[in-house]
Amino acid sequence: MRTRKIYFELNNSFVEIDFGTYSLMMYYATQIDSQRNKKVFDATLSEWVYRVSYNISEGIYTSDNAIAHFVPADIQEAINFIDNQVIPTLENESFNFILQKYGGQNNFEDTVYYQSTEYLKILSIGGEFYDDNKAVLKYYFIELRNLFQNALNINMPFQTWVD
Repeated sequence: MRTRKIYFELNNSFVEIDFGTYSLMMYYATQIDSQRNKKVFDATLSEWVYRVSYNISEGIYTSDNAIAHFVPADIQEAINFIDNQVIPTLENESFNFILQKYGGQNNFEDTVYYQSTEYLKILSIGGEFYDDNKAVLKYYFIELRNLFQNALNINMPFQTWVD
């Protein structure tokens, strides 16, 4: 069975994360600091998805547009949050498999996730593949942080899409 993935691309460099793993990452970080994680979450959305999700005029953007929502100050805050709070929290996490913390995959998808902050409900998860090993989540958070930093370094948004 094929499940969705979220893709990020900047100058022919790719980051690819199973959608369930990505959703778990976003939920985990939201539990640390919902407002700061919103900067991470928003930076992973395309500009079109961002505008539609928050009821902002679509302007020139369409569903075919994969350009990421790119606000440099917010992306810098996202990098700082990942470095200073998310990674240290994951390193000190008592659960090696994070879904155990939330009562397993079914409980996470059916109950826990949808009781979280409003902005995560945009993702609409169900039947996803999860790699919930905390070392894997840490790896992907570092990959996102590096992508964000590279985009800031060249002052250019990356591409993001779900397939």
